[in-house]
Amino acid sequence: MISDQYVRHIRSRIAGQSIEQIDLEIVEVLKFLAIVSASTGRRFPLTQEADQVWHELILQTGLYARLCRELPGGHFLHHESAFSSS
Repeated sequence: MISDQYVRHIRSRIAGQSIEQIDLEIVEVLKFLAIVSASTGRRFPLTQEADQVWHELILQTGLYARLCRELPGGHFLHHESAFSSS
């Protein structure tokens, strides 16, 4: 679903975690995004480590937009704080 280059970039941006841990977080974020994209407005919890990976995914806007189109819902997923009122 995401390229090796995209994964390497994410790994290079996350400090203080092993490659194995980062890879696990990437998988968790991809599962999270798939679930959220298929849901209708429901919120789901995400660990701080996985959220950091999501932030890095989003920063590569073109790649992230393409990823979102490939998800079950097929639409761009905006990042929201767990405390957002909307």
